[in-house]
Amino acid sequence: MRLSCALCLLASLPAAAAAEVTNHAAADTYGSHAAGFEEAALPVLDTTEWEEGGIRIKQEGGTGEGILTEIPLEGREGLRSWYPNGADFGYTVISLADGAEMTSVTLLLGNGNFETRTGIYRMVRAGATVAEGSFENTGPFTRLRFDGETFDALWLRNRATPEDPVPAFGDGTANTLALDDIEIRQVPAEG
Repeated sequence: MRLSCALCLLASLPAAAAAEVTNHAAADTYGSHAAGFEEAALPVLDTTEWEEGGIRIKQEGGTGEGILTEIPLEGREGLRSWYPNGADFGYTVISLADGAEMTSVTLLLGNGNFETRTGIYRMVRAGATVAEGSFENTGPFTRLRFDGETFDALWLRNRATPEDPVPAFGDGTANTLALDDIEIRQVPAEG
């Protein structure tokens, strides 16, 4: 595994390998699947699930307060983005709507507290963790790519304050992760 930028902290967690997390200045253009939330008609969605461009984004284990689509973070793409309204205690799951496997997810990640926080990720395939680790999540949106494994879901969350312990999925601490401009590289179909 290699780490390609000083802004991305990647640490292996027990029981699973860490995949590669890289920082990218420009958008990748490989994606046949893309979602940018620009189709959202409201500044606050009353749902915690969104589907666009063959990508499903879902907030799991949160408070169910809906999704804020107009968080004013620097670096966002367009007007709309994804942020659990008022933050929440869950995590975001990104997958392909048809359940197909992925080799890479590139997206803009930000933080609703506008300051750097520790974020965590988990790559899941058929319900089992194949890789997990951590990264630094800045206030303004930063483009990151998660790859190095084949997976069918990417889980993401961060901690809300510097005083919070390192986050864990399902730990009941606040999550202020914002995201935008998702692109997915799908495992090529055989044939």
